[in-house]
Amino acid sequence: MHGLVVRPGNVNFMTLRFDQQAWTSVGGGTTPLQQGEEDDVFSFLEEALAPIQTQIKGPCSLGLPAREVLLRVLDLPTEDKAEIESMAELQMDKVSPFPVDQLQIGIEILSQRSGQSRVLVAGVPREKIDIAGNAVRNAGGYPARIDVDVMAWLHMLGEEKKLRRHGRALLLLTEEHDTTLVITEHGSPVVLRSLGRNEDPDSESSTDSIIHEIEYTLIAIETEWGGDPLVAADLFHIGDTPPILQDSIKSLCGVQPEIHSLRDLPPLSEGLVRRTVHATSRTLNLAPIQWEIDAKSRKARTKLLRATALVLLVWLVTISTFLLILGNRRTALNNRQEDLARLEESAAEVRVIRDKAQFLEDYVNPTFSALENLREVTVNLPAGVDLSFMKFSKRGSLDLRGGSSNRNLIYAFQKSLEKSELFRDIKLHDVKVVKGRHVFRLTATSAGVAP
Repeated sequence: MHGLVVRPGNVNFMTLRFDQQAWTSVGGGTTPLQQGEEDDVFSFLEEALAPIQTQIKGPCSLGLPAREVLLRVLDLPTEDKAEIESMAELQMDKVSPFPVDQLQIGIEILSQRSGQSRVLVAGVPREKIDIAGNAVRNAGGYPARIDVDVMAWLHMLGEEKKLRRHGRALLLLTEEHDTTLVITEHGSPVVLRSLGRNEDPDSESSTDSIIHEIEYTLIAIETEWGGDPLVAADLFHIGDTPPILQDSIKSLCGVQPEIHSLRDLPPLSEGLVRRTVHATSRTLNLAPIQWEIDAKSRKARTKLLRATALVLLVWLVTISTFLLILGNRRTALNNRQEDLARLEESAAEVRVIRDKAQFLEDYVNPTFSALENLREVTVNLPAGVDLSFMKFSKRGSLDLRGGSSNRNLIYAFQKSLEKSELFRDIKLHDVKVVKGRHVFRLTATSAGVAP
């Protein structure tokens, strides 16, 4: 988490990181800020953040000077936050020099009891808020919160046990060029006033101006909050507190001021981050809610794009793997087909050799020769059966045709051949009567031919 506090002439920044159950500082410093007309701190904020843009990536809390913010503490007759916001807008409309529709208004609920709420109301021209937010975004950060510097001071003073927790107390914060007056009751602010920029906070004229503002504030607070006396006055000064200021406050308030040094506290930017870390829905935040909506939308789009890219990557890997496997299988298939073609060529050569060998075997072995088949047929041919046709092919098939006046002699001829060892697959085709004779056709296969 990054804290950026806009000061006259510079921007103080600090980065805290949660490590081992504690927030620790991991970097910080200051960057010069050029002042615009009438001490405008917004016009050159983007230029001031440019040199540190590599150091403020991520969520940032931006603290604005109290003199740039209209601050009011109100007691409101409700504890409902929506009603509080509505009442705060009406009250801000009464005191603001700007139209309320041009203001960015924020609230901080300081305390609630018995249906009553004490609320800090802050208002800043929306144009300035937009300039500040754009400056942070253009530097690479995200303006998660916009706060007021005096609230960061009060948070640190509370952590350091330097806030008066009982009675009404005066608190004067005098920095190098800014002075802020705070009146607290039981540790909670009831008045927050920037006394403006002081070129020489130690001068007599500056002291007179401060005392005049304190006197005016005490009169106003007596009218609005009652006449409880001050029980303490704490002066926090960046340097030495002028004795004349101490004496003047003692004379005006009737209490001896206690002097403290702001240098004894951590940097204000660190206090701002600490306050942000402990922030709740009751804590002041001048960042428009639309910024958070837009940030969540961008984050959702980023997640969607990453998820889409991941799905696309997985799809591409899957398709690539599939195509690679398919290519490998095609290559393997082509190799197998080439192997098969070579095997078929070899098989054809083997078949040719086998046929030649069979031919030679048949030629040498007369057992299944045509003459032997003719002899076997003649031996088994019954008297009364005449052969009119006999064909013996090279493949060992035998085709016989003939006739007989007695059908039974033909069947007897078939059975006789079936008993022969030279023939198999004996088949007698239809026996027909032609001109008073029974004609037949009989086929068989030489036993020497492989099945």
